[in-house]
Amino acid sequence: MAKPIEKTATVETAYGQTLAEPIRFSYSYEELQKGDTIPSDEMPDADDLRSYVNQKRNAAARSKAQNAALDNAGIKKPTLDDPSVQFATMVKVLVASGKTAEQAEQIAKTALGV
Repeated sequence: MAKPIEKTATVETAYGQTLAEPIRFSYSYEELQKGDTIPSDEMPDADDLRSYVNQKRNAAARSKAQNAALDNAGIKKPTLDDPSVQFATMVKVLVASGKTAEQAEQIAKTALGV
């Protein structure tokens, strides 16, 4: 059974111009769930499916080529083995849990011995 979805969004630019004040708006739609029948007027045709598959292929090829180019340039993806990544991740988690940025940084420094 379709599930009602309510969302809000913000638009900050329109028609090539930055708005003086961001505009917030709400919208809703019915999200199809597994087992729901797709209405015939919304059923993708062969061109829609081909476009979808081509977009997925393009994204996968671009990602693979980008990763290879970064590797060739000696640029490695930061991991949790990197102390700066550990620190930034810990601060992010602490801020998300309600600490101020200053409190989070201090706790992370103490915990990591920085």
